[in-house]
Amino acid sequence: MGIKTVFVKIILPVVFAVLLTSIPKQLGFYEYIFSLSPAFVGLFPWSISSEKQWGFTFAELYGNGGFSDAASEKEYRNRLWGQTALVTGANSGIGYEISLLLARLGVSVTMVCRSPSRCESAAKKIREDAIVVRRGDVDRGLQNPGSAVTTMTADTSSLQSVKKFCHDYQARTDDGGGNPMPLDMMFLNAGVAFAGVAVQGELSLSENGIESIFATNVVGHHLMYKLLEPSIRRSDELRKTPARIVLTSSCTSYLGKYPYKVATDLQTLNGVPSMDDSLYPQSKLAQILWAKELTARLDAEVQDNNPNSIVYVNAANPGYVASDIWKDKEWEPLLTQESVVKFVHRCFQSLFWTSKEGALTMIYLGTAVEKLQKDNIRGQYFHPQSKLMKDHEFAKDNDHETKILQEKLWKFLDELVADFV
Repeated sequence: MGIKTVFVKIILPVVFAVLLTSIPKQLGFYEYIFSLSPAFVGLFPWSISSEKQWGFTFAELYGNGGFSDAASEKEYRNRLWGQTALVTGANSGIGYEISLLLARLGVSVTMVCRSPSRCESAAKKIREDAIVVRRGDVDRGLQNPGSAVTTMTADTSSLQSVKKFCHDYQARTDDGGGNPMPLDMMFLNAGVAFAGVAVQGELSLSENGIESIFATNVVGHHLMYKLLEPSIRRSDELRKTPARIVLTSSCTSYLGKYPYKVATDLQTLNGVPSMDDSLYPQSKLAQILWAKELTARLDAEVQDNNPNSIVYVNAANPGYVASDIWKDKEWEPLLTQESVVKFVHRCFQSLFWTSKEGALTMIYLGTAVEKLQKDNIRGQYFHPQSKLMKDHEFAKDNDHETKILQEKLWKFLDELVADFV
């Protein structure tokens, strides 16, 4: 038997069989392979050798008792009672899990969605969640603990919709003196991975004439921050904890092909072919740059001595998650690359992070206040699980070109929303 035959008939099948076992993961083989490219760090749960490698765990979130053992009820730490959070794209996937996890910690959550009916249905599930009910009853004596979960409507692709939402939100949270109450956490999670195809295959634009993926993932959230800034920046005696802003980015931020990285003028943004495969990566990179630039702008202002006046802005990649973002029925008829991605997703979703696991890094950046303060975690980018990624290839730390790009991006976004501020 020749060497080639031995390799094909014996060695190769044995190697393949071993790869299908838990041995490579336990030995850290997959973790090593995926660490060779920053884009793929933590992308799948099997690329991390064990939960010991996680930067933040559910046990840390809920307490050593976890959240299913009735005997350990006292371990449930309602550390966040009295705090408030706003979550966009909250009716499903990561946004829903963020809302649920926060509600279990006692946070008053505003779930923001495009569809009022889907949002209310998701909120109802959270209000009836056994842990939300039990913890509210045992720890706070609340007869209706889920009442702190409310819903509002906003389509982040529409600047008109975002402006109306912000106006309504501020009216809801008025302190009685014409000023909005402090907002402790803002999770900018709403997003689309693909955009519809306009007439004759032209680029899909929002109602404001902006490429629709960028409009949904970036521009609408920029306007939301601008309009809700008084709620986020309020730092008087009513604010008991520093504000946190968390953006749901993606590892695709490493995969853009544009030489300019991110468009900073409308002609460039809208001047690419319909269904260009760098549209989504561009929007995800823009979110990282946005976090860096907002942090820089806040740092440039004169700060008082109140530690609660600091805003902790960060972006995170949830990893490859079995999320509804890949299940949009509008895309079923399209024989495109996106359809292939969704097919693979459905076939192998058991290998991906669950939505709850995908939400964990975002929850870390929203709730681990002592850690954020101790390590001054601001303007950073993270991968699962809660792993800081330094020097992103297209958004390097302390880099002159990156600084120029993020400044130009912010100016561009300001121009796009100017008529709505």
